Amino acid sequence: MRDLGEFLGSSIDEESLQKLSEESVSYKRGSDDLSSYIENYDEVYESLSKNPCILEQLEEDEPKNFPLCGVYTGDEEEESQ
Repeated sequence: MRDLGEFLGSSIDEESLQKLSEESVSYKRGSDDLSSYIENYDEVYESLSKNPCILEQLEEDEPKNFPLCGVYTGDEEEESQ
């Protein structure tokens, strides 16, 4: 944390570092079931499931990197310039 503060140009005092070291961190506080978070989940699922690659990502239980699935080609960036 000290190094991060220095990198950001804002040093962190010893008292703050001590408090940070006493805190416990939880990486996850919710369900993997997105339908419990997204009110119109069925509509979103139906729309995204038209692309089989994206459908696989929606149904995957384990975190992993997926291909872009043809959703992003980079052309959008060039057009905006």
